[in-house]
Amino acid sequence: MNIRTNLRLELENENIINNVNHNLIFTGITYNHRSYYELTVYSKLRDISDSQLRRYIKQVPNESCGLYFIKNSSKYYVTDALMHINSKDFSRLNEINGNWATYLAGFEWDFFGTVRFPSKLSLDTVRRRAQTYFDKISAKYKGKGIRLFYAMENDLNSDNGFHFHFLLWIDETNKDGIKRFTEGHFRGKGNKHANTHMVEFDPTQGAIFYILKEQHAHENGVDFLTKNL
Repeated sequence: MNIRTNLRLELENENIINNVNHNLIFTGITYNHRSYYELTVYSKLRDISDSQLRRYIKQVPNESCGLYFIKNSSKYYVTDALMHINSKDFSRLNEINGNWATYLAGFEWDFFGTVRFPSKLSLDTVRRRAQTYFDKISAKYKGKGIRLFYAMENDLNSDNGFHFHFLLWIDETNKDGIKRFTEGHFRGKGNKHANTHMVEFDPTQGAIFYILKEQHAHENGVDFLTKNL
């Protein structure tokens, strides 16, 4: 999977707001399915000072700035990845996983989850189970925007079967229904009552770090699936 790490966004304001409302103020941008918030808006949203955010921006490497922020005219628009620029764990994961950690932190997520199977399954089998789940939930929420990132684990023990962790977002207001559908799917006949644990995603709790902790050991153990985006 090829992911562009250098982004450039050029907005011509006269084309966007011509003959509409010349007092229009942009508070956010969505680009390549990533959410960027205007700096002052993000400062209030995450309860962090404007000056601290600007210090973080100065630390961002030029080659990957688009994963952290976009600058349009004199305004900065930032993603959640910026909050982790000084984290030692985040830097270490970037070294192992390229830009996966930084990339994932720029998206909104509804759930962080884990699926464990009652029997020892191979990586390829678990990948197929994850793909089947994505296909089923895409059919359930037909026409809705969906993002699913998953990563395989076997606790770095070749004698163990694989399980997987995932991040999930769906453009649907009934988030409880998403959770019920997922748990029901993995309790179904084909999965023989797999154990599914899902919690609301909180960007401050380290789920992204956790989900990537074995990615370096399983070359084909991750995937990023999207629908209707």
